[in-house]
Amino acid sequence: MRLELTAANRLALAGAVYAFFGCGSGGHAPELRPEGAATPMDSVAVDVSYGTLSFRGKVDRAERESEFEYRTHIDVTFHPDQRLNHTLVVDLRECRFVASVPGDDNGPWKMLHQESRPIVVHLTEDGQTAHLPDLTFRLPKTIAAQARRVGLAVLDGHLMWPIPVDLK
Repeated sequence: MRLELTAANRLALAGAVYAFFGCGSGGHAPELRPEGAATPMDSVAVDVSYGTLSFRGKVDRAERESEFEYRTHIDVTFHPDQRLNHTLVVDLRECRFVASVPGDDNGPWKMLHQESRPIVVHLTEDGQTAHLPDLTFRLPKTIAAQARRVGLAVLDGHLMWPIPVDLK
């Protein structure tokens, strides 16, 4: 069986296909995503220091159905002459992702959510820079709505260096 299309229908069909695949001037075709895929939202720039480490890069945040997804892209630079967290060698072993709220009566902050990922970063020289492994963390939207701060820190087993950027 052969489908017969009038000239007007062929033109309309061609225009629809043309626009769907993003070739027409009517705008871009809708982006097709697999079920449950993250929708990009924004990036948070990272250009901060804490004691002997400075951090530069970004954290991408995407929204999923019931959670936010955070993807890190951060370089770390060692400054051993700083007084805060003074150390001659840095052996980072862990990256921690935390969502928290202030404690009662100015007490310590309460952790609502915490995830840790192992990392291996060894720094020994002033100005030495290394890329922290790209990591992915997920935060349920219900916890994100309660949290006052969402952030990252790196640890060596003895010292902790918060990355002082609020990711909320």
